[in-house]
Amino acid sequence: MREGYADEVQWRMGFENDVCVAKVLSNDYDTTVDCDPEGPQLREIVSTPEYSDRFFNLPIPCTSYLFMNTTVEPFDDPKVREAINFLVDRENQLKVLGGEYTGEIASSVLPPGMIGHLPTSEYDPFNTPSYAGDVDKAKALLEEAGLGDGFDDQLLLVGDAAGAGPKQLESLRADLASAGFDNLKIKQLNYPDYYTQFYGVPRSNTAMGFAAWCEDWPSPVTFLEPSCMGRTSWRRAQQLLRDRRPRDQLSDQEGRGNAHRRGGSGVGRRQPPLDRVGRVGAASLVPRSTDGQ
Repeated sequence: MREGYADEVQWRMGFENDVCVAKVLSNDYDTTVDCDPEGPQLREIVSTPEYSDRFFNLPIPCTSYLFMNTTVEPFDDPKVREAINFLVDRENQLKVLGGEYTGEIASSVLPPGMIGHLPTSEYDPFNTPSYAGDVDKAKALLEEAGLGDGFDDQLLLVGDAAGAGPKQLESLRADLASAGFDNLKIKQLNYPDYYTQFYGVPRSNTAMGFAAWCEDWPSPVTFLEPSCMGRTSWRRAQQLLRDRRPRDQLSDQEGRGNAHRRGGSGVGRRQPPLDRVGRVGAASLVPRSTDGQ
């Protein structure tokens, strides 16, 4: 890689996602961080030939998801949570984010490439035709939970005000209304305000919200094994940390969970079952070269 010999780096913050991407497309800025094409903007980019040499799509170890707060009624009932998983149109959630270029629908928490990942062929407990939801099945489960006529109390639903966030919220609102969950208070904020003002504040009683999780450690082995398998695994995890062998010397069980990350500042979302909306695709832009190199 040639050195850029930049005289200075200018960092700009505070743009909405689509404005940020537009700045790169117009060559006002060279690259982005945590700012990537979504929805109609992404579809335009992938279908425009002049952008083909500036666009890349790759997997990233992230999962986007819709959560249900199990301390807020009626989501303290597992039967209700199961019903909502069948109710949501995950196919449309993926569509409003940009379709196949943003990732794939997930059926488990961990994205491809991480130890413990389960593909939909092995684990898909809330499967519906084309992942478009099954209202009748959801209503039957709600009937068993005593909510055959829906839920009358107001529920707080929180999501992103930028990018495809408003369309995600509207898609979910329509799904919930089809089962009688139509008394919703919807709050739309920019990142990270929905985390700091709602998700991280228990007294806000946020019932549902859109969020995301990304791998922040080379392998989950040192966390998942101690958590799930007890003291023996904890001692094994401590040994692995002391050992600190190079990644290419680790067995699959000991975890090369980051091998699928191939660089780049990619993004993309992979919409999964609902509590787990997986984000495994990546779509991003690179700046246009002005010197032919």
